[in-house]
Amino acid sequence: MINNIFVLDALIDLYEALPSPLIANNGTQIKVVEPFELTLEQSTSICKLLDTCPSISKFITFSADYQELNIKDNEVDINLFIGKEIETIKVGFPQRQGSIPDIYFYQDEYELVNSHAQLLSKGGSLPESFYLTNSNFKPSNGDNEKLSKIARILEWFCLFKDISNVDTPKDNSYELVFIEKAGDDKLTKPVHFLTEICAEMLDVLDVPPLGHFEELRKINDRTDTNKKEKQKFLRVAFVEVLRELRSNGQAEGEALKVARNIENIRNSYYEHLELFMEDFAISEFKREIEDARFSYIEKIEAVIGDIQGKLYAIPAAFIAIGAIARSQTFESTILIVFGAFFASALTFIMVKNQEGRAQYVDKSIDFVFDKLERRNVDDTEHYSIIKNIDDAKVSLVKMLETKKKYIKFYLFAAWLPFGTALIVAFSRHTSEFCNWFLNTILL
Repeated sequence: MINNIFVLDALIDLYEALPSPLIANNGTQIKVVEPFELTLEQSTSICKLLDTCPSISKFITFSADYQELNIKDNEVDINLFIGKEIETIKVGFPQRQGSIPDIYFYQDEYELVNSHAQLLSKGGSLPESFYLTNSNFKPSNGDNEKLSKIARILEWFCLFKDISNVDTPKDNSYELVFIEKAGDDKLTKPVHFLTEICAEMLDVLDVPPLGHFEELRKINDRTDTNKKEKQKFLRVAFVEVLRELRSNGQAEGEALKVARNIENIRNSYYEHLELFMEDFAISEFKREIEDARFSYIEKIEAVIGDIQGKLYAIPAAFIAIGAIARSQTFESTILIVFGAFFASALTFIMVKNQEGRAQYVDKSIDFVFDKLERRNVDDTEHYSIIKNIDDAKVSLVKMLETKKKYIKFYLFAAWLPFGTALIVAFSRHTSEFCNWFLNTILL
């Protein structure tokens, strides 16, 4: 298997050995059109190239003594012409020949990009093996700042293609269609964009790397709702920036404008994402406030419900008071009165405990909603959230105050059986009560 790097190095050696070499056939041919005397170094370079990639032999032609000669299958020994005048020489390494690696020679980055513009515009990549004669650059030398920009632009354009609603291949590029509302648009209008790569993009000042935006590519597609939402934000950002660029009416190509404004597209995306996250946080905050409000409503109702359940002792005590009417002796009447007293006292104590529980709920409301208000100041600082918190807190406090009035009434009602029993007993046994009272004082 032929190693591209070895073939490229052999071609570079030959190029540097030849006098005033030219590049032709879209970077796939080295030629010299001025007569020169073939040196041992030049002949050695040609032989080294043939050893590295024999298939190139049929694409090496030269003229000497006004004869066109072809080095094919060693029909002509180039070493025989050392020291002789060579009128012209052509060394070709055409592509798609199967046995010849894809190698290109260009003067500079601009020529490289221009020659591959159509391929790049349709989602292709820069060639892996090439040589830039003006700067003596080849990929193995390291990174090339200008070509790195083009590579990043290609990544971004591929991302725009992946997130577009429709992508249609054209003769020289892809046509991307975005169907997304942006800004103050009331209607959705399709926005068309052609992914045309041009050499002027080499002069773009700064192109940010794709970074974490790589996860929005379709090649990593998953049924991820969060990812789809982010793709939508990027579409909106792209449409907004593109429409703004179109409104400016600059003369340069549209794709070049987009390449110059990738940073603006990123910033617009982050703004939309931040607004979404803020809205999401606000909605979550509101939901949390509502959850807290309903939770306290249930707690308040539970306090009153527990009290009302305990108040069934009051009508039961009144039924027992009816026994006083049938009582014939003072002693039995006193026993019934004491029973009414204990029933009222127990009911009072139970209601009093629930009053303490209501006081605890009141303090808990202050603590929880003050904490929510502090969180809002730290996280969102939205006036509407503070108003929601205040409204929820005020409504709960009002509700609790109303329930507290009921509790006070229930505390009073708890003593009604005892008071009624005492009045009825006193009215039926007035003299006995007076004697008992006087005897108690005298004792």
